[in-house]
Amino acid sequence: MLVWFVFAVMTVIGVLAVLMPLARADRAAAGAQDVAVYRDQLGEIDRDRERGVIDEVEAVAARNEVARRLLKAARAEEVDAPAALGGPSRLARAVAVVCAVLMPAIAIGAYLGLGKPDAADQPLASRLAAASSEKQSIDQLVARVEKHLADRPEDGKGWEVLVPIYVRMGRLADAETALRNTIRLLGSTAERESALGEVIVYQNSGVVVADARAAFERANAQDPLAVAPRMFLALALSQDGKLAESRKAWVALIDASKPDDPWVVEARAELAKIDAVLAGGPAAVAPTSPAPPAAADKGPSAADIAAAQSMTEAERGRMIEDMIASLNARLKAQGGTVDEWIKLVRSYAMIGKRVEATTALQDARKAFAADAAAIEKLDGLAKALSL
Repeated sequence: MLVWFVFAVMTVIGVLAVLMPLARADRAAAGAQDVAVYRDQLGEIDRDRERGVIDEVEAVAARNEVARRLLKAARAEEVDAPAALGGPSRLARAVAVVCAVLMPAIAIGAYLGLGKPDAADQPLASRLAAASSEKQSIDQLVARVEKHLADRPEDGKGWEVLVPIYVRMGRLADAETALRNTIRLLGSTAERESALGEVIVYQNSGVVVADARAAFERANAQDPLAVAPRMFLALALSQDGKLAESRKAWVALIDASKPDDPWVVEARAELAKIDAVLAGGPAAVAPTSPAPPAAADKGPSAADIAAAQSMTEAERGRMIEDMIASLNARLKAQGGTVDEWIKLVRSYAMIGKRVEATTALQDARKAFAADAAAIEKLDGLAKALSL
């Protein structure tokens, strides 16, 4: 053991003698280069935010990280720059040359005398596994930030940095908590309120519950032109059965947008669903009065549609629910086509009855268990409605 200790000491002395006189100048130059790179990165983050490539939460997190690295590099540059001006001394250069010549010779001689050149190589897979195990996982890094916030719960920036990480990890409840703390400590903005509303919606399988609606309303009040709050508020009206109001909201959003805006396609799709309901489409495929299946498939008459337009929202909602219940009863009693089952599932989803929509979907799958094409349609419907 003594000989290994001596070799270790000699190695440390030799490495320090070679590296210390030369490292400061290199570090100073590298520090200056790092400072320039990080400043460019800050500018790039701002440009990405202006182009809409990243949202404000991600931009804040990125700026915080780059700023931390910039500060560290700037401090290193200040410390190393004075020593780097004079450069390494002649004595340091001489020691470096001697060590550079002697150390390899000593190392080779020691290895040939005490080492095992014929030992088998360690497999690459095991080395990679060992290296991987040494790296900190994202969970460990998050745990460190959480510990920091446990000690300093009033650090609003810390909570805001955690939000997008929680979302990517699928920890939506934690993301909601982080957003609420961010809003409490840093203030309410349209972006933060909209993000809070979206996280709540995702936790409720796409349903815009009361807390989510309140967050979107606050976001809309602060920025009436923000797209996401307007879309979710329009969806909330549809889920509440207020189809006329929802239709008006979607039309206003489409009219205020450019044809190639990415959200226009989704807005038009939602508008088409509402128009189909009001015209006796997917969510209103059977009249309120009993009728044979053939007549029911044709949907309401022109008089029925005209009467529906003059109803109050509550009356129209009850009418739609009665029509859906009639279709549900007929399909359970007599069966029907896969398209009729799809209409039933969509109808329940349109009025916010997701439990009934899921039950109808299960019944449809049982009815068409032997029909691969029908099952494929039903699976696509389940994915589209997040059931």
